[in-house]
Amino acid sequence: MTNARRCSPRFVTALSLSVAVGFPAAALDAQSPPAEPPADWGPISINMEEITYPHPVEFLNLQNFGQDVRIAYMDVSPVGPPNGRTAVLLHGGSYYGWYWKEQIEALRNVGYRVVVKDRLGWGKSSKPILPYSMSLHASNTAKLLEHLGITQAAIVGHSIGGQMATRFAFLYPELTTHLVTVNQIGLTDRRAGRGYRPFTGQINAVPDPQSVYESAVRTDTRRYVQWKPEFIDHLRIRYGQSLSGDWPRLSYVRSLGGNLRGMDTVVDDWPHIQTKTLIMGGEVDGPDFPKNARHAVDVLPNAEVFLIPGVGHNPHEEVPEIVSAELIRFLSSDPEEPAGRGGSSPEAVLPDYAAQVADLPRPANDRSLPDVSPEDPVGAYGFSRYVYQRQGDAIVPTLIEGPVGHQVRCQQLDQECSYLELQSIYDAGGEIPDYLEMDRGTLGELLGQLARVESAVTQYETLDDACAAGLRISSAQNANMGIHVTDPGAGRSFNPDRPQMILFAKEGGERIPRLDIGRCDRDTFVGEEGFRPVGAVFNVSLSEDHPDAFAGELDNWHVHHNTCAGGTVENANDVDREVEVNATTATPEECRAGGGSFLPVIPSWMMHAYVVPEFDAQGGVFAMFNPNVWPLVSSPEKLLEIRTIGDDDAVAAPIINFSFGDIEAEVGETIRFGNADGVPHTVTAGSSIDPRPDEFDSGVLGTGGTYDVSFDKPGKYQIFCVLHPEMQATVVIN
Repeated sequence: MTNARRCSPRFVTALSLSVAVGFPAAALDAQSPPAEPPADWGPISINMEEITYPHPVEFLNLQNFGQDVRIAYMDVSPVGPPNGRTAVLLHGGSYYGWYWKEQIEALRNVGYRVVVKDRLGWGKSSKPILPYSMSLHASNTAKLLEHLGITQAAIVGHSIGGQMATRFAFLYPELTTHLVTVNQIGLTDRRAGRGYRPFTGQINAVPDPQSVYESAVRTDTRRYVQWKPEFIDHLRIRYGQSLSGDWPRLSYVRSLGGNLRGMDTVVDDWPHIQTKTLIMGGEVDGPDFPKNARHAVDVLPNAEVFLIPGVGHNPHEEVPEIVSAELIRFLSSDPEEPAGRGGSSPEAVLPDYAAQVADLPRPANDRSLPDVSPEDPVGAYGFSRYVYQRQGDAIVPTLIEGPVGHQVRCQQLDQECSYLELQSIYDAGGEIPDYLEMDRGTLGELLGQLARVESAVTQYETLDDACAAGLRISSAQNANMGIHVTDPGAGRSFNPDRPQMILFAKEGGERIPRLDIGRCDRDTFVGEEGFRPVGAVFNVSLSEDHPDAFAGELDNWHVHHNTCAGGTVENANDVDREVEVNATTATPEECRAGGGSFLPVIPSWMMHAYVVPEFDAQGGVFAMFNPNVWPLVSSPEKLLEIRTIGDDDAVAAPIINFSFGDIEAEVGETIRFGNADGVPHTVTAGSSIDPRPDEFDSGVLGTGGTYDVSFDKPGKYQIFCVLHPEMQATVVIN
């Protein structure tokens, strides 16, 4: 069925490595929300008095931190004979208890008593200003059960509600019969090494309503694979509350509630939870949810997993019948019977690859290359940690980008990471998306820095302005990037007010040879007209670690190796591939023949910042390439395809940031997996649940290692990484 070949980098020790992970890209159905909020939408109070819930709402009066508060809840009786069981449903961060309406009806129709609460600070519950925490919300849930006389219940939570359900099971195991999390966020603890920035108290007290609406639309359409008209109720509430006179208080409370995610995690709770647990969710929920869900099942003592293909973050709304059926199946099971697993199979016999990893070559620091010699080209320029390209008969490193391990790139279309999108997220006053790995204060600091860069770039309306300021033209126009216009007086330190280079571009400019673009003649530019500023490039002194520069974890700082700078070899006519491809594939001899200078390493850290709104970079504000700069490209994913390095005899499948990506080939075609990460991986048949190394297995692949595999029959084949079992993908063979 399969044929396989592994090529290991040549090390001093003869070991090799590999990697894999994949996830489907979310798609939005043609039916989508309106571009503008309907004219009849007006203010909605922060306690949602205008919103009717599917069942009567009652209130529990409590004291939290010396303040009188009340918790809104629905207590829904079963239809027909009761089964004596109770299910408690906890909502997610941007939602309210009523969105469980389909599950409420399904559960009560089979005899369950269903309790659904709006957590403190949300929905119809009070909006006090106090230190919110996972444990506080769990305590309030326990008090609600005591108030209702419920001695045991199944606890179900969606999104951040899944964290709160987990904390409840950890603190109150005697009250919990079953635990279910639905697309829980916070399945990993990302606090280490990131510092902590307390909430400053700063809020946007008078948000722009249109910006609030647009941000809500982007958030919700990202959470569903297929939009349905009934989902517009969420948009109406978020938009209407921003018009309320009490909005400043609600915004403050939401910021306090969002801040708790930077202080608390439930990952450490897992080993102590003996309660029978179901980790459920739609698979199309960012790149990491499926692998993180399976990892959670491996750590929890008594858990199983249920993933729904082709569904996003809110499966209970998108496919309510599937979620309801699975809830009924699981909650009806005997809590004393062990859960079905769904994590790594204990019966699988796999080599002890972890023991081999310690002997593999490792880079000394962020700026360094590992001591490897790949046999094939590997990586994707502007996307992967390492890029190795063919120069003549040799395979050489040409790029290092991002930190060695986990990277926060934010270069996918379904993630809001462009300059304007980051600003919109901040202005909306809601929760900061997990994939940004920063809190509200950090995002505000980053946006302040980017605004300074924008001012520094847009002060030059034309190349005449740049020449008059003493800047000079230093490159051809790179596709999806621009020409580099250097500021000789900017120095080699990071300063948002004075980047080392300004990027200019024009339509068709990528086809103009460097010498034909033009030059500065004192204060005037002489040459091609029509170039406009699109962004900036920072070029700071090369240090062992990444520069301490922009706030937050977004990191595209890179170092160029084995590059031909200047000369006519920079200009390629085939823009379906990299315009600067000759700069990275020219041998030293070819470079000199073209009038360029061959540099084994350019001794600086570089990073781009696309801060001109007209050229907003959908692949991320710090991406190397911008699909909105000529020649225009439909998406960041298309740019990834264009920038992937490989030979013509195989389908290139680079392993990038713990991900296999999307892999598709024909029967008999060779698929060449290449590890472009800074850590080892494997490419192994099967999954962490059902490993099948006897079908094919790469063994350990280090940085630059490649592994060839082909398939004799059409179909879909699962692969995973033994070293990182959360990394999984499906290979499609046509």
